[in-house]
Amino acid sequence: MDGSRYDRMLALLLAAAGTALPAAAGAAVDEALEAVIVTAQKREQNIQDVPVSMSAYTAGMLAAIGAESLEDVALRTPNFAYQESSDLKFVPAGIRGVYGGVTGGEDQAVGMYLDEVYLGTATAAQFDLFDLERVEVLRGPQGSLFGRNTTGGAVSFTTRKPTDEFRGILAATVGNYSLRRVQAMVSGPLGGSGVAGKLAAVYHDRGGTFDNVYLGSKTNDEHNWSVRGQLRFMPSEDVEFNLAADYRELRREPTREIVTDNFLFGLGIPFMTYASDGDPLNYSIGQEGSNVERLEASVCRCTGWCASRTST
Repeated sequence: MDGSRYDRMLALLLAAAGTALPAAAGAAVDEALEAVIVTAQKREQNIQDVPVSMSAYTAGMLAAIGAESLEDVALRTPNFAYQESSDLKFVPAGIRGVYGGVTGGEDQAVGMYLDEVYLGTATAAQFDLFDLERVEVLRGPQGSLFGRNTTGGAVSFTTRKPTDEFRGILAATVGNYSLRRVQAMVSGPLGGSGVAGKLAAVYHDRGGTFDNVYLGSKTNDEHNWSVRGQLRFMPSEDVEFNLAADYRELRREPTREIVTDNFLFGLGIPFMTYASDGDPLNYSIGQEGSNVERLEASVCRCTGWCASRTST
């Protein structure tokens, strides 16, 4: 009788220890994980508390993976596809296989937002990821909170706000294909109390990576630059005003090369000229004249004001 009671007590103790150990281990893991704050539901929350299928990248994560553009983020994000093209207008974005228009003038299925301001098209998202606080990729649909053009989902970019202390960054990169890249940022207080400003700029220049044998020149080159200015007003601890404006210019010579078989070219292509490179199965075609495209975007946005109040 005594042995049976002893066995039951031992079994109960072992069961209790078995449930306590995983809980303690889980608590230790939670403490070790860095909290990632997102605004997927229009308010700041820990990503683990948000019931939305999403991927988020902090500034540290973007630097760790060497992300310079949204394409770099897409390569590391499940279910998200975005690929820049030498043709500035042809940049379709898709999430879970849902795509919208493929040119700059068509509605998109994936909405792009910069500091909660709608960018309009995926073409407008071709900017440098320098000086960002985070990037959030929300799998859709997201129409309840973000409105139209978010059937596939939404991508939200959040910039770093001006700081109360002086801070500056200067970085330069060189590489093959005559790559030259310079990034600069300065932030700090302005004049009176509660006013801070920030100015960030990026210059990116790279030579062509493709040979157009018909035109005898390089294509798919990049000549981009952008600048962003921000002002932050904090008349009190509970009220904050943010004003931001940015300008960017992208200039590229698109790749105008099509390689196909002799049969299709035998049918003739109107308004196009083509020349052989010596291989009877390969042709390169091109259009005479300047193929340089230029995209200019100037955006002035006011993120409005946000007020918070705590009560005891």
